[in-house]
Amino acid sequence: MEHGTFKLYGRILLVAALIASLMGEVGHAANKAQDAIRDPGLRQAISQQLHTNDLTSLNLSLIESLDVRDYGIESLQGLELLTNLKTLYLSHNRIVDLTPLSSLKQLSHVDLEDNQVVSIEPLSFNRNIASVILNDNPLNSVATKQIVTWKNRSIPVSYSAVKLTNTSEVVVVNGDKVQLVNMPITRNNIVYYDLKEIAELLQIQLSYAKGKLTLIREGKPIVADPNKAQSGVVMHNGHSYVQLSKLMGWFSIHYREDGKQQLLNYTVKDKAPLFKVCKYAGYDNKCGYMNRDGDVVIPQIYAQAYDFSEGVASVYDGEWKVINKKGDVITDALNHSAYLFEEGLVGVGENTFTEGNQKYGFMDIRGKMQIPFQFEYAWRFSDGFAAVNKNGEYMYIDKQGKVAIPGPFSRAYDFEGGLAAVHTTDSKYLIIDSTGKIVGRSSYGFEDGYIRDGLIRVVKYPIKGDYSIVRYGFVNTSGKLIIPPINSEALPYSEGKTIVRTVQGEYQILDSKGTIISKLQQGSMYGPLIGFSEGLLPMRKDGKYGFIDEKGKWVIPAAFDYALPFKNGLAYVEIYDPHNRPGQDQSGYIDRDGNFVYGPTNVWLSVKSY
Repeated sequence: MEHGTFKLYGRILLVAALIASLMGEVGHAANKAQDAIRDPGLRQAISQQLHTNDLTSLNLSLIESLDVRDYGIESLQGLELLTNLKTLYLSHNRIVDLTPLSSLKQLSHVDLEDNQVVSIEPLSFNRNIASVILNDNPLNSVATKQIVTWKNRSIPVSYSAVKLTNTSEVVVVNGDKVQLVNMPITRNNIVYYDLKEIAELLQIQLSYAKGKLTLIREGKPIVADPNKAQSGVVMHNGHSYVQLSKLMGWFSIHYREDGKQQLLNYTVKDKAPLFKVCKYAGYDNKCGYMNRDGDVVIPQIYAQAYDFSEGVASVYDGEWKVINKKGDVITDALNHSAYLFEEGLVGVGENTFTEGNQKYGFMDIRGKMQIPFQFEYAWRFSDGFAAVNKNGEYMYIDKQGKVAIPGPFSRAYDFEGGLAAVHTTDSKYLIIDSTGKIVGRSSYGFEDGYIRDGLIRVVKYPIKGDYSIVRYGFVNTSGKLIIPPINSEALPYSEGKTIVRTVQGEYQILDSKGTIISKLQQGSMYGPLIGFSEGLLPMRKDGKYGFIDEKGKWVIPAAFDYALPFKNGLAYVEIYDPHNRPGQDQSGYIDRDGNFVYGPTNVWLSVKSY
């Protein structure tokens, strides 16, 4: 072989060696980049956004916006490799150290709400910072001075500190008062209680992991409303704190003032619910109650009957009475009908009705008027307050009938978790706390005012003056638009989900961030829908009702002419006679497998007051 050939061969080997070396370096760099991100929650979130588990330096440098809210992240180590990152959403995690952010010079928008951040020095030298959210972090004094500096530079900064409540907290557990050891905290005007202590008081196990709250009693998970507590847990000084309204799926929790003490009344969720069943025979109605097995346990002897609430029900057999679940009469000879008791009281109207002159007040289960007739309208109590109308304007009263939040409002809705939505008389749409303080503003009107999973349904009329075309969206309790009002239909949030109908006619199931969980290829919303209940939603297909799950799968076939949402494990359904023969329509209750527990019978059960 000639000398030139050896020389050429040697060069080829050298080039091959260099390529192998470079490939090794690239592989090493890729492994190094992937290994640098040590927090499993952060690594999972980035992998999901990139749609790959191959977290190379090149891939990471392509990310300009990153949303890692509520991933249980404790460490940001490795985030410095996202060299082109501009927008970062980090709220609802457990982050303390922001050092990895110090080298991200293009970072301009940062959301750090609800973390454990003490120092924000790593952000202080970034001249590109344009907005920062720092609510619910135990910031030190140096950090608060930096906030002032930013605000002086006209940089929007949102910050509200974690506060200890200033009241002596007492819990009433099934009638027994217990003094709390750990002081509750307040974030965004919502009170949170020590998770461990609440669990001990209720004699249950509460565990919180990966954003999910699990309740266990006698070794078994409690699944009465499993999605109710997916949120509402925050961290403070290494302790988990829970928002009490998020436990409503398992416990009846009531609030009332007792001097300077805030009393919290816990009652274990009903283990033996009763369901109203009525027989129609012309004008002679006969109503009673059945248990979950379909056995009638309170005879059908009442001309009218309302659902049970707080262990009692209002019934009528010539006079109004209040009965318990054994059928025993607690109070008789009432002068007023009582719909559903809430927090021990129910709004009732005078029997002496005069057109335009009906007055309302509040009665307890003993039939005693606790708040006299004086209002043009009275709604139920929630979180210790009731919306009432007096002289044409709405306001909130407390359990003593005193005006707690004067308004005036043109519309006022239930309190939920210490907050309520209102319309002012000058056409403003506000979210207020229990002191009447404004905590949020919406640019759009509230459709029904329900605060579900921290979201409120809003409406928009695209054509001015034309109210026949409506678009629906959602805002959070700060008034921030989460889902724009672009949908032709939308149900209130329930169990962390909603279902919307786009203007193109597609049905989409969305999570609380507005992310599409699934799409429904067949079906439509129609009838008295209130959202998902116990994981299922009644939907209509080919003129019949069935039930879908959150994935849009039909788990109970569409075979009914009418259906109500599941409640306590059963759902009410109707089957109409195809020939419209009198008395041949059927109704009953079905279980989650679609099997009839009661019926179908040829008498109406009359439960449409759901």
